[in-house]
Amino acid sequence: MQGRLAEIGRYLFAGSANTLSTMAVYQLLVTIFTPAVAYALAWLIGLLIVAVAYPKFVFRVTGGWARGGAIAIAYAAVFVVGLLLIKLLDSLTVHNRLSIFLVLAATTTMSYFGSRLAIARTSSQLKGARPLRRQESEA
Repeated sequence: MQGRLAEIGRYLFAGSANTLSTMAVYQLLVTIFTPAVAYALAWLIGLLIVAVAYPKFVFRVTGGWARGGAIAIAYAAVFVVGLLLIKLLDSLTVHNRLSIFLVLAATTTMSYFGSRLAIARTSSQLKGARPLRRQESEA
């Protein structure tokens, strides 16, 4: 359990750094582009950060691009959900500088579990990285 808490701490640290950098990109780009385009471009930058940093720093596994690619696929799925939320909030006339924070709240948890599952599928090194249902039945 202590290892899992440390992993979550590393995820929150790396995720916060990634979020702050991509949030700055979004806030800059939303003055030029629509919220959806700004969101997509900011996510592409964040995706590169995630694919490079998360396997080694957050999950402490090696293997480079295969694991980074698996995380990138998980994040792409979360991106689609976030993009749909951005469009929904835009249609509901939620201010475009506020909507990103609402989307962030929805996608952060999805991103952690999606990337953890992606790493688990590509690595036997990640101790305890199995779907939650299996972990609960072993306890």
